[in-house]
Formats: sequence, C-alpha cells, structure tokens
Amino acid sequence: MTGLMGLQEFRRPPVELRIEPQHLQIATLEASTQQDHTVQLKNSGSLPLDIILVQASCACTAVRLDEKRLEPGPSAVLHITVAAGSNQ
Repeated sequence: MTGLMGLQEFRRPPVELRIEPQHLQIATLEASTQQDHTVQLKNSGSLPLDIILVQASCACTAVRLDEKRLEPGPSAVLHITVAAGSNQ
C-alpha cells in the first residue's frame, strides 16, 4: 500500500479505552460480607486520557481508581467493592 491509505491503517485512534475483564462474576453475598474485584483500564489510543468521574450506581458498591490520567500505553486499576448489608 502506498500514500495516505497505508498510513491511516497504522494510525492509532486519539482515545481508546480498553477494559479487562469486560464482565465480572459477582456471587450471592451473605449478610455483612463483601467482595473485592479489580478491572484494568488501558489507554490504547495515541493521546492522554483524563477520567473525570468514576462512580457506583448504588450504595452497596464502592469504586476507586488508581490513576485519573492515563498516558497512551499504561493501565490503571479500578478497585470495586460490593458489600451486602446486615439482615437486621
């Protein structure tokens, strides 16, 4: 291939976020217990990626991100904790 066609095939997109694993298996929790999970977030693009906000959708889940700015290439770890309340 020649010209711009060949160059475009090798160009990385400006921002591309890859998530591993894409799915989590969360088992049934006993009362007052929790499960911890981690997810890798990788910037596969060609420009830095700033993550503005990470939040859980319910009070039973807490999330924490190691890095909010991802340069092209490195990964950050998203820590996820799912907690079951008590049966009182």
